[in-house]
Amino acid sequence: MTGLVVVHKRAVGALHEARRLATPASVGQAETSLGQEDAASFAPEAAEQLRRVEQLTREVVACELLAARQAWWLRGRGGRRDGPAPGLRPLAACLEELVAPVDRDRPLGPDLERLIGTLERHELPLP
Repeated sequence: MTGLVVVHKRAVGALHEARRLATPASVGQAETSLGQEDAASFAPEAAEQLRRVEQLTREVVACELLAARQAWWLRGRGGRRDGPAPGLRPLAACLEELVAPVDRDRPLGPDLERLIGTLERHELPLP
């Protein structure tokens, strides 16, 4: 069983892309018409970079939430009955409703997409 290995790889890939996009768009500033016109600032490109980094951040957070859900489930299977910290119990309950525990290999993309959508709609009870 591979468990959450693919989730980890997805998070690392998203993080790598976000780091690459963190380079300021203004680094690519260029003069036009031999200095006779204003320099192009590439502001639209910078806005697009920011939009994409925001998406990638939600993707990484969704991966982390899936891992937390799995950890809480495994902890319960190990006989621990105390569960997550009191401040995290509403979040844990919400994650239990959104995502089934990983007890066998299965595609986790749909779970991650559901979590990403929940993050986009600000529907998680965050502490």
